[in-house]
Amino acid sequence: MISRFSRLRQFFARKVADVFSTKEEPHITEHRELLLAGAEIPPPWAVYPHAETWWGGWRQGTSEYWLHDIWLPFWKGLDANAKEAYLAKWNVTDEWRENLSARE
Repeated sequence: MISRFSRLRQFFARKVADVFSTKEEPHITEHRELLLAGAEIPPPWAVYPHAETWWGGWRQGTSEYWLHDIWLPFWKGLDANAKEAYLAKWNVTDEWRENLSARE
């Protein structure tokens, strides 16, 4: 069950993304379409190469929306074997591997 806080966070993240994503971060629209089509979405370390796992942008604005509403649903839809293949393909760092393990 989704908490009231989570629903509010998602609502406001979508509103922020609707306002800013088409001009500042066009990949949001492209990756949303990939998610809906069941296609592979590039990982956070490829889409936001400047961002560490602890980066504050993961908790605000369009990057939060992208991570929580686009990439994590894609990631959580993969089985264990598909996740390992994906991580190998995208050259995951140890820090990102640990971060993703904590999100399971």
